[in-house]
Amino acid sequence: MRFKLFARTKGRRVGGVCRRQTRANRMRRSCIRLVRKASLTRQLERGTTGLRFVPKVKPGRYTLRAMATDAAGNAGTARSITVVVRR
Repeated sequence: MRFKLFARTKGRRVGGVCRRQTRANRMRRSCIRLVRKASLTRQLERGTTGLRFVPKVKPGRYTLRAMATDAAGNAGTARSITVVVRR
């Protein structure tokens, strides 16, 4: 499985896309954008309940996106959930 961890940050809508806030676009409509903080690929056993990300991430609320692939390289549908990182 392939996992990607995203932090939710504030952004500004520019040309229909949520971009990082800059001085030039600070008056545009606000939006929430996802910034990738970590990713990893692991072969997991059934029932696995914990993952360790390197580099370590700060405690907070993140979006975790997981995608399964089989031995032939066929990818499944990506699923996203909100997770809370604690120490």
